[in-house]
Amino acid sequence: DFRLLHQIIPDLKTRFTPTTYKDWYQTYKQKKRISEAITEPYYFDGAHQRLIRRSQLLTTSIPPLVISIDDVGTSWIRREHLQIIEDLREANMPSVIGLQPNLKPNEGGKYWELIRQLHSEGWEIASHTINHYNLSELSLNKLRSEFAESSQRIEDGVGEAPVTLIVPFGDIYPGDQYQETDKRIFDAAKEAGYTFVVGIGGGRQIEGEPPYYFGRTVPDISAQ
Repeated sequence: DFRLLHQIIPDLKTRFTPTTYKDWYQTYKQKKRISEAITEPYYFDGAHQRLIRRSQLLTTSIPPLVISIDDVGTSWIRREHLQIIEDLREANMPSVIGLQPNLKPNEGGKYWELIRQLHSEGWEIASHTINHYNLSELSLNKLRSEFAESSQRIEDGVGEAPVTLIVPFGDIYPGDQYQETDKRIFDAAKEAGYTFVVGIGGGRQIEGEPPYYFGRTVPDISAQ
């Protein structure tokens, strides 16, 4: 319930570490570099102590929290989403916009300026495709078009290509089959340069080559 968000923001900031997919990945890569930097660090006491101090900055018992807001267009944003964005900005909690850039920057779009401001404040501007189709029903060429064109429009609009693709409806499965993911989505996302594919369900899969997968939960009545 968007009207309750401002009431739980203090707890969110205390119990979690607000972040974005992009920033989480930077921390992940730093930690990985540190862990691989010195094979036997105890032989190098000074360097080892520096590594410990640096690692403590990157390791916390407070889990990361990514808040993402889908279905944001460049010519429309729902009233409740505008309120959520404002509450998060006031709390200094950069989050993720799942943007549908239905209008290119040179075609107008009353919300491009807001999107640019959020980007400059550390928010992540992710792709939510352009048309919000059910991806499993599209041809591979249409998938490629949706992913690449939305990425290009976002890059043109904010000066940085998105690294995250938030899948429409959170659905990464072909048809009614929920056993194996639709590999075409990940192949097309890789071609378009995305680091992450985000859906609903499952945890995180950070292995092999990108794009990596993040699962997430949706807000519902139980969230109250």
